Amino acid sequence: MRIRRFIRNLGFVLVGLIVLVALLELMTRVVLMLSGKDYEDFREYNAWVHRVSTAGPTRRYDVMHPVLPYRPRPLSEGVNSQGYRGEEFSWERTPGVLRIACLGGSTTWDGWYPESLEDRMSQLMDSLDAPFDSCEVLNFGAQSWSSTESLINYAVRGVHSGPHLLVIYHGINDAYASVLPEGPVAQPDYSHWRTRWAPPPRPLWDLFPAGLDRLRLFGLARYVLNRAVLEGFYSDQLMRCGIRYAYEPGMRRTPFDTYGSNLMSIVTIALNCSTTVFVVSQFHMAELTVEQFGNEELAGLVEEMNEEARSVAEEFRGTGRVFFLDAAASIHPDRSQMIDACHFTPEGYAMLGEWIADEMACALEGLRWDLPEPLDFR
Repeated sequence: MRIRRFIRNLGFVLVGLIVLVALLELMTRVVLMLSGKDYEDFREYNAWVHRVSTAGPTRRYDVMHPVLPYRPRPLSEGVNSQGYRGEEFSWERTPGVLRIACLGGSTTWDGWYPESLEDRMSQLMDSLDAPFDSCEVLNFGAQSWSSTESLINYAVRGVHSGPHLLVIYHGINDAYASVLPEGPVAQPDYSHWRTRWAPPPRPLWDLFPAGLDRLRLFGLARYVLNRAVLEGFYSDQLMRCGIRYAYEPGMRRTPFDTYGSNLMSIVTIALNCSTTVFVVSQFHMAELTVEQFGNEELAGLVEEMNEEARSVAEEFRGTGRVFFLDAAASIHPDRSQMIDACHFTPEGYAMLGEWIADEMACALEGLRWDLPEPLDFR
C-alpha cells in the first residue's frame, strides 16, 4: 500500500511539474511575443557560450604571458622551447651563420616562406661577399599578430637573438585593426580591436543538452545565468586570438597611425642593434577579397599599409641599412597558389620566400658586415 501511495503521489507531483512548466513556457512565449524580441538571439548567445567555453585551441597558446596578449605555447606542436615556430635555437649567434629573423602574423607563422627563404639564402651564400658559411631563419610570427604584438615581442625577446637581418611582413592584421564599428572608441594600441584572449570557464548549466533551449523557459533561464556569470565577455568576440569583432566593409577608420609608428619603433631598435632591416609589402589578391566581401575596400586598406611601410623605409634610407621590398607589386601568383586573399599555398609561399631571398642578395651586395657595437646611451 505504501509503495502504491508513493507512486501515486509521485505521479501527481510529476503531472503538477509538467503543468507548471507548460504554463510558464506559455507565459514566456507570450512575453516574448509582446516584447517583439527574437528568441533566436538568446539561443545564439547560449550557443556562443558553449563554443567558447569548450573550445580547445588556446591549449596551443600561452595566454598568461606578462606582456603579450598571447603567444605560441613553448613545446606545443611545431613550437620550440623559446615559444617560436620551428627548430630549437640558441639566443647566442653561431659564428659563421647568417641569422635572419622574420616578424609577422599568420602569413609568417605558417612557416613556409621562412623555410623557403632559408633554403634559397643558403644556396646564394657563396655568391654573397659576407663572412658566413650558412644561413638560419628564425620565425617570430604568430597567428593574428599585428605590428603591435610584433613590436613587443621583438623589443623584449626577439632582439636578444641578435639577428643580422630582420624581415618585417605585416599588413592584413593591421588593416583589420585600423577600422572599427560604431561603439568602441579607437585606441592607438589596437585595444579597441583586441582584448585579452582568455576563454570563460564552462558554466555548470551548459552541461544540460542544448536541445532544452527549444523550450523558451529553459533557453531564457540559461541566457540570464550566462549573462550574469560571463559579464565582460563579448558575444561578438571571435573565438581565436581575443579579437573583439570581425571585419566588415564600411567600418570607420581610426585616427591613429599605429602601423607606421610601430614600424618606426621596430626599425629603430633593429638599427641600434646593428641589424639590417627588410620591410616587405604584403601581397593581397583583390579579386578574392571581392568574392568574400563584395568590394575591394579591404584590399585598399592593405595597400595603404604597404604604402606606409614604403614611407617608413624611405625615412631610413640614409642609413643604408633599411630596404623596402615590394612583394605586393612584384610577385604574381595565380589563384591555385592562394588559400585566401593573403595566405598562400606551400607552393605560393615557396615563391614568396625565394623572391625575398633574391632581393635580399641584391641589396646585400657591398654591405659592410663589420658593424660597430650598438651605442651605449647610459
